[in-house]
Amino acid sequence: MEKYDLIVVGSGPGGQRAAIQAAKFGKRAALVEKLEVIGGTAINTGTIPSKTMSCIFPDINIKAFTALTIA
Repeated sequence: MEKYDLIVVGSGPGGQRAAIQAAKFGKRAALVEKLEVIGGTAINTGTIPSKTMSCIFPDINIKAFTALTIA
């Protein structure tokens, strides 16, 4: 079983910042996310820009697009 100093629930802006800060201090962090992509709901499905894009371009896969831009 893996051992971690910190387990972060959610990969939104706060979760990402917490995991990065832990790593900067030499701690081992695990990031847990229920979605298939990192970034949290706000970045992937909840923001006005992504909703606008999905209305303007109904054939685009917002989650795949966001995953590509984050990576």
